[in-house]
Amino acid sequence: MERQTVVVLLGDSMMMDGITVDLVKNEAIRSIQLDPSTANLNELLKSTSPDLIVFELGTAWSQSILSLLSEQPGSLLLGLDLEFSRVIVMNSHQRFTKSIEELLQLFQDEISAALRV
Repeated sequence: MERQTVVVLLGDSMMMDGITVDLVKNEAIRSIQLDPSTANLNELLKSTSPDLIVFELGTAWSQSILSLLSEQPGSLLLGLDLEFSRVIVMNSHQRFTKSIEELLQLFQDEISAALRV
């Protein structure tokens, strides 16, 4: 049996409930919905080793979730910005550029990688 992709959803809004319902239908994904105000949230996240963490931007606790990028290298965060109907993908990968040309190449590489997924 193949390993399931683990997706953690932080929050209990109707949006998160809807996403959870849809993810449950996919047998390749194991979805876990957590309350972001849980006292031991970081420990829970470490124990579940999620492939993806989904959360809503603009909530009272959303700023603290960004600390996971440094605490759990390799984490992929997906922030839902409901106000502007967009999704922001964040990861802990750092890239340094010495020129605008290198920066533009980095953009091209990231766009190409995103299109291959």
